[in-house]
Amino acid sequence: GAEEGMLFNTVTKQLYGSNFTFVPVYFRKEYVIWKDRKEGGGFAGAYASEQDALNAISDQDLNPEIHQISDTGQHFGLLVDDHESETPKIEEAVISMSRSKMKVSRQLNTMIRMAGGDRFERAYTVAAVEAQNNNGEEFFNISVKQLGYVSEAVFKAAEVVYTAITAGTTDVSRKAD
Repeated sequence: GAEEGMLFNTVTKQLYGSNFTFVPVYFRKEYVIWKDRKEGGGFAGAYASEQDALNAISDQDLNPEIHQISDTGQHFGLLVDDHESETPKIEEAVISMSRSKMKVSRQLNTMIRMAGGDRFERAYTVAAVEAQNNNGEEFFNISVKQLGYVSEAVFKAAEVVYTAITAGTTDVSRKAD
């Protein structure tokens, strides 16, 4: 039922429509190796540095002509139905931003830094927006806009997730079913 411009969860396949409310909790930059789509595509690993990714291509005998490294902003956070509610519906999520979304990733990080305080004390709207590349080709990208402070319940839920990530007990699972 997805249509062009709709946002969705690639893990659960849930559709969110044209926007959702996101509370950023933690940010990590990674260097992700992707196999070229014309060659069958696919994820080939994520690494903490570009050099680690280059080493992985070599160590795994991957073809550097069809395996590309993409610096990717990984935004760990919460999707919430109402950021001001004391009884919100909360879902943990990671928004991966690479290529055309890296500009949006930098904008989000800048808004968070400029606002001061804890990363997760404010909520943001993430929305699908029409964009155009340098060749004049149209595509959908995302935008972020600050909504305001979160409720105490949302803040506490975000704090729990932050603690789990920084302690190393929560991370992205990259195992395919």
